[in-house]
Order: sequence, then C-alpha cells, then structure tokens
Amino acid sequence: MQGESSGLSSPAESSRARQRRKRPAQIAISDDEDELSPPPRVNGHANGKKRRSDVTELQVDNSDLDDLISEAQGTPLREVASGDEAGDEELEEQLVDVEGELEEGDRGRVGFRPEYQRGADGYVAGSVTRIKLHNFMTYDHVEFRPGPHLNMILGPNGTGKSTIAAGIAIGLGFPPKVMGRAHDLKSYVKQGCIEAWTEIELKGRPGKANVIIWRRFNREDDKSEFRINGETGTKKAVSEIVRNFGVQANNLCSFLPQDKVAEFAKMSPDIALESEIAQRDQVQTQVDALAPDVAHFEARKEQEQEREYLILAIHVAKANAATQQWKATREDRESVKRQQTAMRRKRQPLVDLQDFYERKTRKVEAHTTMHEEEYKDVAKHWKNSTRRMDDTNRLCREIDDELTGLQRKAKRLEDEKQKRRTEIRQAEDILRQPVDDVSDELAKLQQRKKEIVQAQRTAVNELQDLERQRLDGGQRIQQLNRNIDVANRRHQQLSSAELQREAEARRFDPSMDWMLDWLEQNGSELESPVLKPPMISVSVKDTRYAWQVEAFTNLSQRSTFICQTQADYSKLLGFQNKQTTWKGRPLRVRLHLAMVEVNEQTCNPPRLCSPEDLADMGMDAWAIDHVEAEPGVIAFLNERAGLHRVAITQQTSPNINSKRLMDADIRSWATANEINRATRSLYGRKDWQFQTEPRREARAFNKTVDQEAIRQCNEEIKRIKLEKNEIEAPLEKISKQVDTIRRRAEERKREAAEVDEDLERLRENRKRFEKAKIDLERARRQLVQLENEPTSEERRKKLGQAKYKLLKEGMPHLESYWAASESTMDLSTRVVEDVLRMAQCRADNTAIGQQVETGHSDLEEIEQRLAELSLRVKEVAALATALTQRAKDLTVDAPSVVKRLLRERKDQQKSVEELKAELSQVEADLELSVGIDPGIIQRYQRLSIKLGELKARVEQQETALQRTVKQINKVLNNFEPALNTLVDVVSKKFSAAFERVGCAGEVRVARSEEGFDKWGIEILVSYRDGDNLAILTGSHQSGGVSVAPRSSQAVRHRRTLLMPPQERSLATVTYLMSLSEMARTPFSLVDEINQGLDQRAERNVHNQLVEVTCGSDAGQYFLITPKLLTGLSYHRKMRVLIVNNGTGLPDTQEKSNRWGDLKANLARYKAAHGIVAS
Repeated sequence: MQGESSGLSSPAESSRARQRRKRPAQIAISDDEDELSPPPRVNGHANGKKRRSDVTELQVDNSDLDDLISEAQGTPLREVASGDEAGDEELEEQLVDVEGELEEGDRGRVGFRPEYQRGADGYVAGSVTRIKLHNFMTYDHVEFRPGPHLNMILGPNGTGKSTIAAGIAIGLGFPPKVMGRAHDLKSYVKQGCIEAWTEIELKGRPGKANVIIWRRFNREDDKSEFRINGETGTKKAVSEIVRNFGVQANNLCSFLPQDKVAEFAKMSPDIALESEIAQRDQVQTQVDALAPDVAHFEARKEQEQEREYLILAIHVAKANAATQQWKATREDRESVKRQQTAMRRKRQPLVDLQDFYERKTRKVEAHTTMHEEEYKDVAKHWKNSTRRMDDTNRLCREIDDELTGLQRKAKRLEDEKQKRRTEIRQAEDILRQPVDDVSDELAKLQQRKKEIVQAQRTAVNELQDLERQRLDGGQRIQQLNRNIDVANRRHQQLSSAELQREAEARRFDPSMDWMLDWLEQNGSELESPVLKPPMISVSVKDTRYAWQVEAFTNLSQRSTFICQTQADYSKLLGFQNKQTTWKGRPLRVRLHLAMVEVNEQTCNPPRLCSPEDLADMGMDAWAIDHVEAEPGVIAFLNERAGLHRVAITQQTSPNINSKRLMDADIRSWATANEINRATRSLYGRKDWQFQTEPRREARAFNKTVDQEAIRQCNEEIKRIKLEKNEIEAPLEKISKQVDTIRRRAEERKREAAEVDEDLERLRENRKRFEKAKIDLERARRQLVQLENEPTSEERRKKLGQAKYKLLKEGMPHLESYWAASESTMDLSTRVVEDVLRMAQCRADNTAIGQQVETGHSDLEEIEQRLAELSLRVKEVAALATALTQRAKDLTVDAPSVVKRLLRERKDQQKSVEELKAELSQVEADLELSVGIDPGIIQRYQRLSIKLGELKARVEQQETALQRTVKQINKVLNNFEPALNTLVDVVSKKFSAAFERVGCAGEVRVARSEEGFDKWGIEILVSYRDGDNLAILTGSHQSGGVSVAPRSSQAVRHRRTLLMPPQERSLATVTYLMSLSEMARTPFSLVDEINQGLDQRAERNVHNQLVEVTCGSDAGQYFLITPKLLTGLSYHRKMRVLIVNNGTGLPDTQEKSNRWGDLKANLARYKAAHGIVAS
C-alpha cells in the first residue's frame, strides 16, 4: 500500500523517515489557517440555537474495568521511527523474538506493542471524551460524549453522521483535505451562518487533567482561532499536543472518512524511471520547438483581451463617473431641502415673537407716559409742602435753642440740689444704723459658698456624661437617616423598570458599564445623544409579546450602542479594545456599535401588508408595533433585526395558515407557543424550508417593576425608622435631664453670686460708717449755697407758648409733606421700571426684526438653489442610467477573461482619458503583430502539461532513489525482520477473520530485486471453495480497497481478482480490523465501510468488530453507518449514539405532541422487547 493508505511504510519510506529523524515531527496544517486573537466573551454560554440536534446515548456502562491492564507504558513504535540515532537500537530491542507470542484467543498482545495509558474511567489517553459542534456543517449546536470503546453512530442519511468525523478532524487542527471533501476550511461553516466553532475534549494521561481544544473559524477566510484548556493557543501548540497523544487523523488506516474510501483503494503500478526520463526529454524537445510561436500568440491574445478590457473599462468608468456625479448632486439637493425645511421651521417662531414684542412695546410706552405725568404733578405738590415745612422748622429751631439753654441751666441747678439732698439722706441713714460684730456671719457665708461650688462641680460631671450619651445617640440617628436615604433611593430604582434593566446590563457586561458611565460624564462632547442598548432602552407595551419580540433579536443587537452621526460612531469606535482599569480591575473594552439615520423611512418603513390583511391571517400585529423606544432604537431594530417584517400573535400554531403568510412574503412569525422562520431555496424547485423553535421566555424585554423587592425595601425602611424611634425616646429623656441639671447649675450660680454680694456688703459696712460723717457735713454746706441762686421760669413760659403756636399752625403742612413724599417715591419707582422695560422691549424687537429680515433673503436663495439642483439631478440621473445600462450590457456579453481583468483592476481608479490613451496604444501594437494558428497553441499546451507531470515524477523518483540508496544498507538488518514479523501478525489475524466467515485470506510482503522502492503489501483473498488466493484490487469499485504490488512485473505474473463490491468491502473492513489491533492510536474511525455487504458478511464483520474493539486492551473506536441489522452481538462496553437532526424534531419531554414523551416510549419499547441496554 502507498503513502497515507497504510499504517505500514515501505523500506524506502522508512529510509526517508530516518533521514528526517532529526527534524521534529509535525502535523500538517494548511498555511492559510492563520492565528487570530482570542474570541470575545459571550456570557459564558451559547445562544440562539436554531434547530434541535439530539444525540441519544443507548448504552453507558463502563463497569467492566477490572480486566484493564495496568502495566508500565512503553514507547510507541512511531516515536522510535522518528527519534534520534538511538532509535534503531530501541526498535531492534522491541522487535526481538516476537514470533509465537500471538496464541489462539490472545488478541492484541505482542511484544513490540506498547500498552495503552488508560484512566480509571476506561478511556485511553488521547481518546475523545466529549465533542461539541456549533454552526458546523449540518448542526446548529450539538454536544455528546462517546464511550471509551466501540461507539456505534447511527442515523438516516443526511442527518450529520459524517459531520461528527469532520468535527473531530477539524477540531484537532488537521487540515480539511484529510476528509476528502472541500479543501477550504470555510466550507465547513453551516449554510447561513457567519462562523463556526468546535470543542474536543481528549482524555489526559494518568494523573493529568483532560485536554480541551477549542477552534473557531469563519466563512470570510481560512483563518482559525485556537484555545487550549480555555487559554489562547496556536495551531503549532495544538499539533504538538495531538502528536504527543499519537492521534493520526491523516492516516487512512486509523481514520477513514466516507469520502476517503476511494483514496484508500487507489492503486497504480510504478513506471520505470528510465522510461520516464526518455519520455520527458522527448516532450521537452517538442515544447522548445513550439515555444516562440506560442509566446507570440499569447502576447497577441493578451493584447486583444487588453483591448476588450479597455473598451469595457471606458464604458464602466463613464458610468461610474456619471453615477458619482448624480449621487453628489442628489446629496446636495437633499442637503438644501433639509436647510429649507429647517429654516422654515426656525423662522415661524421668530415671526410670532416679533408680533408679540411689538404689542408689548406699545403697551409699555403707554404706561410710561401715564406714570411720568402723574409723577410731575405729585413732585410739584411735594416741593410746595417742603418749602412751608422748612420755614416752620427754622422758627421752631430758634425757640428750641433758647429753651434748651434755659432748661440746661435750671436742670443743672436742680440736679445739684437733689444730689446734695440725696447725699445728706444717705449719710444720715448710715449713721443711724447700729454697728454690730459681723465675723460669725462672714464665716457662715464662706462655708455656704464652698458647698455651692462643690454642687456645681458634681452637676458639670453629670452633664458631661449625659452629653456624651446624647452625642453617641445623635451619631447613630444620623447613620440611620443615611440608611433611610439609601433605602429610599433603592426604592426609587426598584420602581423604575428602565433603571432595573440598566443595573442588570451593568452587571452583565463590564464594558457596557464603563461605556454608560462615560456617556453620563462626557455625553455633551458628542454631536447627538448616543442611545443606550435595546436591552436597556426597549420596553414592550404588552408583556405577553415580550418573548416574541426578543426571539427575533440576538444578544449582540440587544447590547449595541446606537449612534446617530458618523462622527459619534467614529469617536466611540476608537474605544474598541482599549485597555483600562475599571472599578479596581483591568478591563479590555469590547463594544457593539451601530450608526443609524433617523428619518421617516427608517423609523416607520412600509409593512408587507395592511393591518386588516394581517389580522385576517390570524396575526395580532407587527413586532415593531409593540416596541416602546427612542426613534433611533426603532430605526436600528427595523434595519438590523427586521422587526417591521415579523408578525406576532397570541394564537397557537394550528390556528395559523402559514401558506397565506408566505404568500404575503412574511418569512418570520411567532405564535403563542413557538417561533417560525421560512426560507426558500434558490435552486431546483425552490421549495420552502421551515425552521421552528419552541418558546423561550424573554430575558431582557420583560423587565417590570419588582413588587416583592419594593415590599422588602419598604420593610427595611420601616425597620430603620423603628430603630430610630427607639433611640430618639431615650435621647429625649437625656435632653430633659441635661436641661434640669443646667437649671440647677444656674441656680447654684445665682446662689453663689448672692453669697458674694452678702460678703461684700458686710465688708463695706465697716468702711461706709466713717465715710458717712464726712459726706454729711460737705453736702449740707453745698446745698445752702445752691438754694440762694436766682431762677428763669418766666422766660421759659413765654417761649413755650410761642413754639406751641408755630407747631399747631405747621401740622397740616407736615401731613401734606408726608403724603407727597410717599406718592413721589412710588411713582418714581414705576417710571424707572417702565423705562427699563420699554428699552428692553425695543432692543428685543429690533434684534428679532433683523433676524426675520435676514431669514427672508436666505430663504429665497435656498429655494432658488433647490430648483436648480432638482433640474440638475434629473439631467444627471438620465445620463447615469443610460451609461450604466450600456456598461451592464457590455459586461454581460464580455468574455470571462475580460470580466476577471475588470474585477482585478477595479481598484485602479483610472480616468476615461487615461483608459482611452492605453486603448490607442494597444490597438497600435495589434496592427503590427501577426496571427498564429490556434492548433499550434493547443498542441503546445498539451505538451506543456505532460512535460510538467513527467518532470515532477522524475524529480520525485530520483530524490526518493537517492535517499533510499544512502540508507538501504544501514536499515536492511533491522527493517526486514521487523516488517516480516508485523506483516505475519496482521496476516494471521486477517486469515483467522476470513476463516470465520468461510473464506480464505492472506497478507504478505511484495518484494522486488530492483530495490526497496518496488516493495509493497499484497492482500490475497478467496471467497469460494476451489478458488486459489488472488490479489485484491479496487479497479471496479470506487469505495473498496485495492492493494497491489509496486512492480509491473508482479502485475503480469500474478492473477488479479476482480470482485463484486460487497466482497471487496468485506476484505477492506477485515484488513482495517486486523490493523486496528496492532495500532496504538488513541482512537480509530471508519465511516460507512459496511455498505455493500450482504447480511451474512455484515453480521460476521460486526461480531468480529465488537469482539476486537470491546476487549480489555482495545482503544476507542467509532463506526459510522446509516443502518444495522437486527439481532447483532452486543457488548456492555459498546455505546450506541443515534443522531436525530432536522427542522421538525419535537421536544423529547413534551407530552402534548402526537408522539408523546419520546424517552418514555423508548423505555417501554425496550422493556417490551427485552432490550437490556440502558
């Protein structure tokens, strides 16, 4: 067998492997699969499953683990073959004396096979424990866990069985070509999806954790992202892990996908190197002779193609130029229209305001004139009253001055007399008092003062203690007041549904939390308000429709900040992937942004039908009609989620006629229990395809006021207030005690003052007795002198009478003066206010008039400009339409080469003049060239292709021959014994398996004396009694296996057996089973290899496969098939996985559907038929 078709290598290949042993072995991954940055975090779980995909496990029994062999792990043969020079000695030691170790019934135990590293759960290190696929080929989302031994994957054709094989290979980093299908990675993304990802969990070595390999790729390119155990990784690291586990998805003997069966069977005899060299030289001579003519022909052909391209490019350039001119002119017209509308709206308030201020000015002027006349009259009266009052005051001041002099003199004399009389009386009183001894009374008063001071100190101490208690209680009350404020704010938040949605959004995404705070602090810097994401700003009027509206939006749409200008969008886009610190933790800002235009077309786009027709079809409304949000959010949901095209109803699905909805071009609708999407195929009969999903409760649009949380908040406020009341009651008592103590302290203070006064009085009594004698004599002498002086009473009486007369006559003038003064002040204030008000009205009226007058001229200019632009748009549109249609017609009729040149050079942006100049040059060159017979060119092309193939084969064979010759003598002694032993073991297993089905078979080495590169593996089989063994070939079967000798002589001297497809399938699967017992890969996979077998052969093959793969020393095995016979052998270590995948799968737990509970039905079926699988 050749290349990847076998787990064994030829001596030549082994020799080449030894030359490469110093280079590390790597798994080939396509060069175009570049690494990308780690994917953004999406809430920790997958969302938006569109179709149900179930994998039912019919057998989960790993109890038979006592038979597992726990021996020391050996070195895999493949590692020795690719190791350093010491590998030859290790290989020789492993292959020594292995004959006879394979006894009858002792399967898979030979000396050179290292033991598996098996865990306690039965899984071999490197085997697959879990597979998860998302948007991968036929699956929206699926996850299942295979068993450690044989896994039978069953299901109808087209359900995605082979997708599992592709998911394993692609998920472990192998290139797509190993599947034999599309070689582009993006071809494995499910139709209609943008990206896909896989997650494969491999069993770790004993004592080590499992390895989880995650890979994501998209439909745009062939780049991939890898994660290893949740950490960002590279394809090189993934390849190293897979290589260390010994996984060989690129080896057809251990991993045989459905589309690789034909490749496994391919066989072509080698051609002699000398013959190929002679043929190569002969073809080279013929090619060289034709080369000059071909070069000239190709040059002329390229010039002709260039001429056709330039002609078409000139038309396209003209159309593009006209189109750009039309777009620019149309944009100018729309801009002028918006200016006209804005100016008209802006001018109307100015006109109304101008009229208002004119009326106001006239009214203020009338009031001002009236108040000025009143002020003049009152001011004149005030001046007259003031003059008369001045005259009366002057005369009264003269009389007062004279009376004051007389009064001062008489009062001074009388005061002196009264003072002397008082001094005489006081002195006599003192002299009349008896003189006693006051020493005892002084001692009593001093003792009393000490007692008062001590009582004051006690009261101060008590007061300080009470003040501390009151201070502590006051602080506690302040804290409780703050708690009440916090609870009240929380109560306010709970009462607002939007605040609740914003709080939940902040907890959901730190980047969203950061952006919301930034907008609160810096929103004024933006041109227009940036709208909050729909998960915050959207509410559904009727909560019954909330889940339906939300079902037609995805998480990224609900998390998008909506900008209304391009400048704001560009500014926020600059924050993408920004590294910052948020709330004490590092944060990489990841935002969902969008820019929408808010107008009537985007906010209220036309519906697919009228409301009456929609109601007639059983639908309640369009989804967007139940959304309450800003116009920008409405426009975003219409544009991105298409909610204006989604119909919703509260009726159940059986009551809805889906055909009428599709006839009305309604592709998405929601009923009371499910959502539906309809798509129409673009090919063939253009059939409708339906996608139905069950109801999922809304998570964002159903937020309402949480009454329970409000009740708890009210309880918290009530509890805090009760605690506050309990603290305030003792504080009031303490305050009363403080007041009582302070009153007692004041009383003690007054008592101390009284005692001090008594002490001072007793001390002064001793001194004043002597002083009283002297004061009495002096006062009596001075009193006699004062009584002898004359008086002025008569003059004072006359002056008093004159002043009384003047004041009586001036009272009317005084009353008139005060009345005039008050009127003057009031009117002057009114006049000043009227003048200021009038000046302000005149200034406002003037400014508004100027703006109105300026707006008139501006509006006339805009209207004239709009008329000119409208005419220009029509002219340019007609020209652009004609040129574009002409360019389209020419493009449709253009050759494919010209179309390709047009696509490749679309970014050159050359003008029409430049293209015309190039066309003139090309046409001039064509006139000078000579035509060549096209037959010569065809002959040259055929010979060139043939020459390339011959050169490649010769070069490959020469290189292989050189490497082989260098190593042939070195490896001969080790290679042939090991190869014979290995082929003998496989042949014995193959022969034994064929004998059990009543046939004969043998595997042997096909040797050649010409060299190791002519060696190969031959499979000989015989299916009928009396027939000799014949070599197996796949000449008449694309899906069978064919193995033939590498030399052409062997083909001539051996009889070739051409067999029916079912017999070749039997040989193929038997050979693979024989190899699987020898292989040490963690897992093997065969896809639909049992197709074409008759029932007897299929039953025998199945029973042997169960026996081999469920043994204690067997690894993990996947068998994929669309059908199986009944009554086959079953082993407890088997696991049967049935794939159910499609658009109409019911819920397995829903009892209301016509099938009932599927799991319960399955259990009843197994019980009724005696099936023991669980």
